[in-house]
Amino acid sequence: QWTVEGQENVESYIIERSINNISFTPIGTVAARGTANEKINYLFTDNNAAAIATTVYYRIKIQDKDASFKYSNVAPVAFEQFENAFVTVQPNPVVNNAMVFVYSKADEVAQLRIVDNTGRIIVTRTVLLTKGKNTIEVDIHSVPVGLYYIDVTGKTLNQKVKFIKQ
Repeated sequence: QWTVEGQENVESYIIERSINNISFTPIGTVAARGTANEKINYLFTDNNAAAIATTVYYRIKIQDKDASFKYSNVAPVAFEQFENAFVTVQPNPVVNNAMVFVYSKADEVAQLRIVDNTGRIIVTRTVLLTKGKNTIEVDIHSVPVGLYYIDVTGKTLNQKVKFIKQ
C-alpha cells in the first residue's frame, strides 16, 4: 500500500519482490491514475507471500510515459512462523511450471496430486517434505487448459488449492 502526491508523467507502478534483497522479480503492475494535483492511494496484494520466505522485500519501479523509471525504497515485510501446515501455488494462472509451496509441521512423506474439475487425478507424485518451507516444481505443460486442484496429503497435512492452467 502506498500513497502518491504530485505524480506527473507516470504510466504505471511495477511491484517487485525479492527474498534476498538483491535479486528482484516483477510480480504485478498497477496503472497510474488521477492528476498531478491529487493525493492518490494505491494497493497491491501479494497473496501467500509468507509461503516464500520469512522476510520478503518489496520495491516499486515507477515507470514514466517516456520509458524512464526510478525505484522506491525497499520495504521488508517479516512474516511470523506458521503454526499450521499450508499449500500455495504460484504463479496462478500457471502456464508450464507450477511452484508449489508447502509449509509442513514435520518431516514426512506426502502425496501430491493434480486433480481436474471432475475429480479425475491427472498427476500423482510422492514428495519428501522437511519441517518448515518446501518448494516443489511441477511441470504441467502437457496438462490441458482448465481449472485444477493441487491436493497435498501427508501425516500432518491435508490441503487442496485451486489453480488455473493457461
